[in-house]
Amino acid sequence: MIVVYEDPKDYPGLFVARLFDGRKSTHLIALADTLEDIKEAKPERMRIVKRIEQDSLQIVEAWL
Repeated sequence: MIVVYEDPKDYPGLFVARLFDGRKSTHLIALADTLEDIKEAKPERMRIVKRIEQDSLQIVEAWL
């Protein structure tokens, strides 16, 4: 799973796509200035899942 964040504390002002291994984030990320640009990093086979109400406000979507 890859989780996309907007303006996280460790990369302020950017969109970040973080690869997760189960529930744990890995060191693999993609950075971009816009959501459209970060979506260019999305593997074609992955589907976009919108954030749910319980997610952190910085989470934009997840790619499964």
